[in-house]
Order: sequence, then structure tokens, then C-alpha cells
Amino acid sequence: MKFIRCILLTFYLVNILDFIVINLTINFFTTQCQAQSISTKKVWYLPRLLAQNGYETPFPASQNQDLDNGSQFNNNSGLTPNKGNQALSANNSTDPAKPFVPKIVATGFVTWWSYDSSGYHPTIMIRLCNVSPVNLSYVPIKFQARFADSRTGQVTVAHQSYCNEFNQKQIAYLKFRGPSAFDLASDVNAWPRLECKVMCRVGEVNDAGTQTLLNTRVDSTILTDDQATNNLSQMPDIRSFNQQFSYNGSTLNSGFNDDNGDDSPGLSAQPETMATYQKIQNYQPVVNSFLKSVDVPGIDQAFYLYQEKFGKPLHSEFLGNWTWVQYGYKPLSLNIYAGSKAHKGKVNLLILQIPGYLVPHTPEALQFVKLFTGVYSTQELSAPIHHVKYTHAGRVESVTCFASSYSIVIIKPRNQNDYCLIAIGAISADWEASLKNDTQGSNLLSFLIPFLEPNMGL
Repeated sequence: MKFIRCILLTFYLVNILDFIVINLTINFFTTQCQAQSISTKKVWYLPRLLAQNGYETPFPASQNQDLDNGSQFNNNSGLTPNKGNQALSANNSTDPAKPFVPKIVATGFVTWWSYDSSGYHPTIMIRLCNVSPVNLSYVPIKFQARFADSRTGQVTVAHQSYCNEFNQKQIAYLKFRGPSAFDLASDVNAWPRLECKVMCRVGEVNDAGTQTLLNTRVDSTILTDDQATNNLSQMPDIRSFNQQFSYNGSTLNSGFNDDNGDDSPGLSAQPETMATYQKIQNYQPVVNSFLKSVDVPGIDQAFYLYQEKFGKPLHSEFLGNWTWVQYGYKPLSLNIYAGSKAHKGKVNLLILQIPGYLVPHTPEALQFVKLFTGVYSTQELSAPIHHVKYTHAGRVESVTCFASSYSIVIIKPRNQNDYCLIAIGAISADWEASLKNDTQGSNLLSFLIPFLEPNMGL
């Protein structure tokens, strides 16, 4: 009898031990699977991912949400994110219990026209960075690039999905090609002017989770994919080096601002540094070609030569002792104001308006000066003399140079979106008084007023 009792007791203890071992094994492997779920390519949707990292989920997860089914994300009338995103961004704090919105930012992009058998397509390639404190690998991210013709209102939309490795601070590249084909005229000025807006949603979120990555224009250039990739690889990060990334705080500052009033940090309209870099890269071949021109007229040459080179005048003004005529060179957004003293039909004074991003420094401005000095182009200029003064327009920095037959004044742009102004002609050392006297009462040249002496009454 004792033997039977021992057997039963042993069997009972073995069953208990088996139960304990099995439960411990299940718990262990369950924990390991949860920890390794992302690296093993199991899709964790955003609310679950945030919960695992200790954050409150800010959006309700919709399992059947369709971006193409009437959501704001696919609204061709504006693609404006819900303002709830602003509140969520404002609530990001060092307290992990408060709602957190994972951020993706654009660190570079290239726009161009690509060609296939159906025609020309607006295209953008964008370089993205995960600036969130969470690993977004294999979290589904939906993107949309909206191309809108500012003249006709025609809209074409490209969609893209990304579900791959995307660790913290990792870079990813995406290309969006507008599905609609366009016909491009031989005159680049007649090409469609398209605005491009790129947006995204991280995970299964509603309209409040829509992020605007950038707004920009499609450049008037035709590239292959390889050329665009090469251009993007050489572009610097559009975020300045001194930016701070306080992921859990309220100062996630990537240098971007959304153009629709959303103050969410990390969302971008086109940054000035990137816009400048893009413009210089795209305009450089045109600038080089223009600077090699041998038929550009200069001072002491007839109006007829200006019309032969730049076409019919945009505006003209007959004023006192001066005749002023405005010409334009559209490929470079260049304005040329030619003045003839005593109405003799020969240009005695030139005022050039050149976009600041084309002449960021004095040497580039002097190249344009040489081009417009005409018959005096071989004369040597004196060393540049730099001046700084303060007017009702603020700080004005200028450079003056002198040759035996003419003088020049370069009024530097206040920022790279401003114009650089260059005056070429018989200008005295007191250039403010000289230009005031020669442009007295001119409406065409009223843009000079902020740069000259205050209260001059032009």
C-alpha cells in the first residue's frame, strides 16, 4: 500500500513540475517574441508600437481606413492636415504619458521633369529621416505627392507606401512621379508651373496624423533618374547643423514650418538653404551660357541693341532729362533698366536687378558687371570698396568700384530671396546723391528708394 502511495505522490509532483516548466517556457518565449517582433518583420501598427515604448496612443487606430476614400489626405482642394495635429505637437513634453506624434522630416529633395512614351511627368525624389524616439521599422507609412498647376488648376497625385527598415535617425529615399503626362513647349517659360506638396501618415491613423513634409515647385529641368539621384546625393542636409532634436520635449526643431498654420515642429515648407541650393544648381548652366554671350549690349550703346538681345521693352518712362526703358531676361528672372540722358537713344546708366541666389558674393556680381560694360569691358576696375550704412530700410551693404570711363555700385541683397542691385555708368563717389539725381521722380525705379538716403522724396 505504501508503494502505491509513493507512486501516486511521485506522479502528482511530476505533473506539478511539468506545469511550472511549461508556463515558464511559454512566458519566456512570449517575452522574447514581443521584444524581437520588429526585427523579425512582424508589422506592429503605430498605437501598439507607441504603447510598447511607454507613450499614450494619440490616435484611434482604424483597421479599414482608406486614404482614397474621402479623407483629407486625398483632398485635391488643398490637402490640409487636421488641426488636431497642432494640439498633439503642443502637448509633446518630457512626460511620456502625454500624447506623442512620431515625426519624419525631409532632409533633401530634387524636382524635375521625367520623360516616357506618354510625355513628360513632374517628379520629385525626397530624402527622409526618422527623427522619432521610436523605431519605425516595418510600420506602414503612406505617402502622397500632389502636383498642382498654378495656372490651370490641373492636379495629378502620386501615392507611395513604405514598410521597411526605418530606425531612429535612419535615412530613406522615395521617388514620386506624377501619373499625368504633360506636353512641354520649346520655350521653357511656357512650361507648366507646378507646385508640389508631399504628405505622409505613419501607421494606421486618422486625419490628425497627417504630416506635411514639404512644399516646393517643380524645377524647369529635364533629368534622368540617375542624374536626379546623383544630384540628391551631393546635396547637403537642409537642416542647419545647430538644430536641436528634443524628441520627448516640446522643442523638436528641424527648421521647418508648415504653410497652413500648423506649428507642428518637423514639418516643412521649402527651407531657404535648400531652395537656394536648388536654384543655384538648376540655374548654373543658364548663368554660364549667359555670361559667355558676346552680343550683350552695355553702357554707351543704343536702345536698338538692347531690343535685339532682350526683345521689346516691358515698360518705358519719359521723365525730365531722362528716358528709362525696362527689359527682361526670363531664364534668369533678370530685370534691366536702361537710362538715356537727354533722350539721345544711347544708354548712359544701367540698373540691374539680379536674384540674390545668383550673385551671393561680390565676385559673381562683378561677372555680370563685366558683361554689361560693353565697349569698356577691357578697362580694369579698382579694388572693391565696401560700405555699410543704415536707412529706413535697415542695414544696407554696398560695394563701389571705379574704371576710367565708368563706375559701379553693387547693393547687396539682404537675403537670398531678395534682389542684388547693380548700377553701371557715370556715377560719382557719392553714389546715393548721384542715383537720386538721375532717377528723380521715376516710378519704374521706385524700388531704389529704400536703399538710398531716408526722406529723399523720390
